[in-house]
Amino acid sequence: MKKTVALLCLLTVLLLIFPISIGCVALATPAQFDQTFLGEMSSKLERLESIDEPKIIIIGGSSTAFGIRSDLMEQQLGMPVVNLGLYASLGTKIMLDLSKVNIGQNDIIIIAPEQDKQTLSTYFNPDSAWKALDGSFRYLEYIHSDDMPKMLGNLMSFAAEKYKYLSKGEKPEVKGVYTKEAFNKYGDISYPRPSNTMFGAFDKNTPISFDTDILSEDFLAYLNDYCRYAQGKKARVFFSFSPMNSLALEADTDSEDIYNYFSYLQDKLDFPVISNPETYLMEPNWFYDSNFHMNDSGAVLHTRNLTRDIMLSLGINEPCTIPMPEMPALPTEGETEQQENELFLFNQTEQGVELIGLTEKGAAKEAIEVPAEINGKTVIAIAANTFNSEKTVSITLNKGITYIADGAFEGSTSLKQLVILSNDPAEIRVSEELLRGAPNCMIYVPSGAYEIYSNDYYWAFYCDNSLLEELE
Repeated sequence: MKKTVALLCLLTVLLLIFPISIGCVALATPAQFDQTFLGEMSSKLERLESIDEPKIIIIGGSSTAFGIRSDLMEQQLGMPVVNLGLYASLGTKIMLDLSKVNIGQNDIIIIAPEQDKQTLSTYFNPDSAWKALDGSFRYLEYIHSDDMPKMLGNLMSFAAEKYKYLSKGEKPEVKGVYTKEAFNKYGDISYPRPSNTMFGAFDKNTPISFDTDILSEDFLAYLNDYCRYAQGKKARVFFSFSPMNSLALEADTDSEDIYNYFSYLQDKLDFPVISNPETYLMEPNWFYDSNFHMNDSGAVLHTRNLTRDIMLSLGINEPCTIPMPEMPALPTEGETEQQENELFLFNQTEQGVELIGLTEKGAAKEAIEVPAEINGKTVIAIAANTFNSEKTVSITLNKGITYIADGAFEGSTSLKQLVILSNDPAEIRVSEELLRGAPNCMIYVPSGAYEIYSNDYYWAFYCDNSLLEELE
């Protein structure tokens, strides 16, 4: 009997110690993700918290981070600007909630999420939320109570990943535009981005829709609830649009569809929609590495457009003095010539080679290695349905590829490993549909590059879903 009681006491102690230990690792140790792209969240919230005078708060995803020049808007409107745009992976809901850190009288709040089903919903990602608030956990109180069970459910995973870095004495390795260092004091991306870097000048993986079905009813209700909260603080709320690459617009969309979407929003929201969405559909020259991310000149143009809309909504009839920037040139593509070699069907342009399919011999191979060059041109892109073969077990992609279309491996039901030889994940633009049609596939990246991939803006999804491993 005494042994049973002692055993029960020991189990009780262990059950208590275990969650306490997890909580200590997660919450009471030095921040590990503070230099990542998500780590910028704390600085944005600190800026918001520090400004007591009337201010402009811009809420959105990464399109806001890439698309706003807060200094130019401040000069025009004479009010401090807080750029709360960060990352679509977080969702729009948490950005609305965290903005409540400091909303005051006569504040102007602009809500401008990307034209995407996820950002136009109440989507919430606890993994991204933990990393964004790492080291600034006092802001947890602003997360909606409905989302706290998800946060608690993800706490062990966050603690384990944080402990991995603590035990090595090294923080996640990050570089390039998707790091905290890429932001300025306003929360804008200030990393140099002179021109469009996308293959074909737009990302085919993220088409832009104006179908009202992409707007969830609970999201619209959440926006109206948020508006009532902000109005209770005597602030004003407006809805606008993110910048959008016109090449990515769904082919059957016309001006009437866009107007109907705009009218639907006006009817559903209890606060003004101040922008014409067609103004924010812009030439690809203004974009950088996605259909929503502006290059340096594009950020000036988008800021100019949004500032003019704010001025009109406030009844300010003065001219907008933000200068119209010069449009950057697009990379020259030249003529496309369809060819084939022993294994691949491909298009060849001045930019490089796009793989579009396999020859009969290529489709019969179990292991395929994509060469770095074909005909002296770099292989830079892989089209949808390129590797549609039930025979293929392994595919290796050499360095130089910058774009992989959704469905590139559609029908590759036997594919078990996709080997990426590039050490820099920022070189390759992918979406969350990379492995569509290849249900048994894992992604392998070079030894030493795993951490960079796992914290990359686009590739982190595959790490979070246990689909990414390190080559031995």
